[in-house]
Amino acid sequence: MHWFYLLQHWLAYETGSENTAGAPPNYNFWSGFGSDLGEATLIAAVLGTFKKHNCHTRWCWRIGHHAFKDPLTGVEYNLCRKHHPLHPGRRQITQNDIDEMGRMLNGEH
Repeated sequence: MHWFYLLQHWLAYETGSENTAGAPPNYNFWSGFGSDLGEATLIAAVLGTFKKHNCHTRWCWRIGHHAFKDPLTGVEYNLCRKHHPLHPGRRQITQNDIDEMGRMLNGEH
């Protein structure tokens, strides 16, 4: 159990949780390591929002603004304008494009 005390002391010292003479309780923690918790929370929120709203196609980094309901499984996906089979663009969508999109959404390559 001596190793646990050493680990606890090291962790308290490195994060600033160990109180020092003349400083308010946990001042070192909140002015050092603890101040980074808010930044980590903001980064996690941005990454989580991006993950929720990006295109469902694998390796596509675009934001998925268009809902697409798979006729075979009934699952609704968020797709960008490049990968949505029915998005009005400069070219006509063929049946081959729709079949390819179905294979991509079902995990077949």
